[in-house]
Amino acid sequence: MSVFSLVYGFSNAETDGWDSILTWGMLSVAGILLVAFVLWQRQAAHPLLPLAIVLDRNRAAAYISILIAGAGMFGIFLFVTYYLQTSLLNTLAATAATNYVAANLPATAAVAAQAAVESYAVAYSGAPDSSCSVALWRCSCFDVWVTASRWPTNF
Repeated sequence: MSVFSLVYGFSNAETDGWDSILTWGMLSVAGILLVAFVLWQRQAAHPLLPLAIVLDRNRAAAYISILIAGAGMFGIFLFVTYYLQTSLLNTLAATAATNYVAANLPATAAVAAQAAVESYAVAYSGAPDSSCSVALWRCSCFDVWVTASRWPTNF
């Protein structure tokens, strides 16, 4: 329910604006439910995610970096889709095909290659810090490449 309230609140902000009571109400409900969930999980005998895992500095940094990388890639894919549909006026089928070939396929191949290389690097060196840095570097390069592409646009 917390995630639903969060998504609904942000979606409602686009249609009704940020000054809407429903927008802030749903965002507030999302925050309250998230805090309630964390408090409930702290006292549970078998929590879904033991909080000691998140409190470990190295794991927390890895989780945050993966969250940022995933959000960045999702944002790039979302805006490429918006660009293809609104600026180039592509149909849904053309957008899906173009988006898959132009953005999703190279990114998927890069993630698969990175995972194959990094699994060996971590297994033999025991240094997940460097592998996480390399993965973030790869995602950043991909985001810069997509952003710097010179597509004719009024978007």
